[in-house]
Amino acid sequence: MINSEQNIETITGTIEIITYRNNENGFFVCKVKVKGHKANVPVTGATPINLSVGEVISASGIWQQNPKYGMQFKANEVQVMLPKSISGIQKYLGSGVIKGIGPKTAQNIVEMFGERAIDVIEKSPHELTQIRGINQDKAERIAKNWEDSLKIKEMMLFLQSHDVTVNLAAKIYNNYGDSAINILRENPYAMARDIKGIGFLSADKIAINLGIKVDDDKRISAGIEHTLLNATTSGSCALPMSVLLDKAQEILKVEKHLIEKVIHHTILSERVIAMLPDDPKCMTISAREDLNGQMVFGLNNETFDADRFCFLDPLLFYKPFFFMEKNVAEKILAIAKTGQSIFHGIDLDAAIDQLKEKHYINLADVQREAIKKLNTNKVLVITGGPGTGKTTLINSIIKIAKMSQQTIGTIQIKLAAPTGRAAKRISESSGAFSSTIHRMLEFDPSQGGFKYNDTNYLKCDLIVLDESSMIDIQIMNSILKALPRSVTLIIVGDVDQLPSIGPGQILSDIINSDVISTVKLNQVFRQAKHSRIITNAHMVNNGQIPYLGEVDQKSDFEFIAVDDDVAAIEKIKEIMQRQSKDMVADVQLLTPMQRGSVGVKAINPILQSLLNSDGLEQDYVEHFGIKYCINDKVIQTENNYNKGVFNGDIGFIVKIDKEDQEIIINFDGLDVKYEMNELDQISLAYAITIHKSQGSEYHTVIMPVLTQHFIMLNKNLLYTGITRAKKRLIMIGQKKAIAMAIKSNRTEKRYSMLKSWLLKTFYTN
Repeated sequence: MINSEQNIETITGTIEIITYRNNENGFFVCKVKVKGHKANVPVTGATPINLSVGEVISASGIWQQNPKYGMQFKANEVQVMLPKSISGIQKYLGSGVIKGIGPKTAQNIVEMFGERAIDVIEKSPHELTQIRGINQDKAERIAKNWEDSLKIKEMMLFLQSHDVTVNLAAKIYNNYGDSAINILRENPYAMARDIKGIGFLSADKIAINLGIKVDDDKRISAGIEHTLLNATTSGSCALPMSVLLDKAQEILKVEKHLIEKVIHHTILSERVIAMLPDDPKCMTISAREDLNGQMVFGLNNETFDADRFCFLDPLLFYKPFFFMEKNVAEKILAIAKTGQSIFHGIDLDAAIDQLKEKHYINLADVQREAIKKLNTNKVLVITGGPGTGKTTLINSIIKIAKMSQQTIGTIQIKLAAPTGRAAKRISESSGAFSSTIHRMLEFDPSQGGFKYNDTNYLKCDLIVLDESSMIDIQIMNSILKALPRSVTLIIVGDVDQLPSIGPGQILSDIINSDVISTVKLNQVFRQAKHSRIITNAHMVNNGQIPYLGEVDQKSDFEFIAVDDDVAAIEKIKEIMQRQSKDMVADVQLLTPMQRGSVGVKAINPILQSLLNSDGLEQDYVEHFGIKYCINDKVIQTENNYNKGVFNGDIGFIVKIDKEDQEIIINFDGLDVKYEMNELDQISLAYAITIHKSQGSEYHTVIMPVLTQHFIMLNKNLLYTGITRAKKRLIMIGQKKAIAMAIKSNRTEKRYSMLKSWLLKTFYTN
């Protein structure tokens, strides 16, 4: 704030240049043409309104001498007015303030309507059709965008008094529209549930500013819900009561007994489900209030008080995840026990011989046994590491199914994997069509869910799910709901890889339940033994230091020792500079972490300047300090069902349209349009984390492994990174860091009841 004893002045003028803008706190630096001043006046200040060139501002503040930039006007209050002069209107409209109007269109509008230009846009947009290039549809869109910009400014001013940043305010408006202010006044915690990027902490700050008390039940309930949902981002479907209390108290800063009381009521209202961990009967704990208003709990005909409930330390599920786990177990049972396998009655010995004769596929004993299991098993799990023949086995099963159609009739086959790259790989190796799981299920925007579900089954007799270690409980639930009971289901994956990013540990729970027939491939085939990538992957998986010695030029694995992060970055730059531009899609840098000097956030701009220097010299857009240019390699960081792109999809920017404020990204031949406010869904992808690479293979992988990554280093992570390389792996780092990873089996515990549900479901039916 400005000292009241200093001379407060007010200046008014037109913004000529915006030098700097911080979208988090609204701070700006601009140059303003002020009457009576020969040169433009530098003005600094903060406002939630996104200022535009050509706008007239009235600023109250003081003059200050900046040692670097000279005399500046430091504004304490800023009021924004629409320009009135023709030149001001043209600059304003051409600044990008209205989507659909760029500098040329702005010039045409002002030449046609002069000082009436803004009135025409606001009140008579049909007149815009007099201008060449503006039809009725575009005129209406311009008017709508103008109206939206005014409403956003109104809401920005409301939120300014409650310490809401510009970016958060824009997200709130985009989600709630004209209802934003009313929703915030009624229940600001709805934002944490409804809007990606606004978590409990952001919503809580706004709520406190709006007058919500820290011990309000509504606030505590939102904190509990946030804690349970936040656990799913770390892989857990539930939390023990003790863990939930500790984590919720960390963010709520209230006494635990207040949190306990609200937890009891969430169980009473059935928004949260309580279960005993690892209970083979999968019993739920009920809650009710007695005549004295005291909470009473029930389990298996036994009743007990709140102290006993807390002592039992039950697992607490946010309701949807409880039903997902239960439904997955029940649907697997229904498929396993309904009818017979499509391979029932087929002479599989003869079919295997035919594979050898016609397709020159010579199967190992364990692969032959896996195929024979399909005679009597409708659900089969196949697991194994690289080079153990998973792909050959899938290929053989599909070929046998196709060969058998002459005797058993047409078989409809579905092949699916979590990522586009994995789907493409299985399709190429089998010769059969494969798709991502999301595209197979077909999202229907009008219904807000998948087209194929429990009321509209997929038409298939045989389905193969590859890379299933990546599949979380939400996706597995969606897949199984869409499958007819008559289907034969084959689940394929490497159980030793990192578990899914989302909640659950589906593949390992199914295998460890021991209720589904499982084939474990552990023989590395002769041709794979010549691959240093594969042999080193298995050494890591077995807890051994991989071979890091000298290699010949034909080797597919190379280790480059460095002393520190600076040397690692120089080696990365040196290697990347040697790659041709055609190889950008197939050369992938994988790093254990987002942060740090050799993390994704720091490395991406370095690689962008090396690999896309031409793009940086052309038009670009900037979002949160990151520049996005034509030809940049980017990754989708969340599922967007409406666009048909999903978390982990990698594409290239092919077009930037500043006038319509849009960019076009090509994902494997599919052009997808993004508006500027949707850019938080993508990131640069010259470097990505090993977690994000799951399910994908790349021709060449460059992987730094340094002691600075120690927080993330473990055996599964290193193993997963190595197995992403198809033809060449260059590991850059310190032997000490690699040893640290191999010695560490440390993984964050995932709380789940799927294994118990599978045991209960199969053994009680």
